[in-house]
Amino acid sequence: MTADELATADRQFRARVQAILTSSQLACYDAYQQRVRQAIDRRDLHPVATTPAEQAVLDTIAADTEAAALHKRLLVLLRVETLPQ
Repeated sequence: MTADELATADRQFRARVQAILTSSQLACYDAYQQRVRQAIDRRDLHPVATTPAEQAVLDTIAADTEAAALHKRLLVLLRVETLPQ
């Protein structure tokens, strides 16, 4: 697996998310992802709570079979990338 494969998977997932969400849903999703990144940066091990609006957006993404498959692929690639060498 290469960094290019990871970047491609990320771009494909992002493109699908942009295709299925409205602009307000996309803003909500981006805000949630920013909070997740901040928690990771702080090394906070607690789950990031979702608002009802954020959960609705995540449910929309999960309900889309293409987005769900792309997300699963991205997660697999991320796990492979972060395995101890």
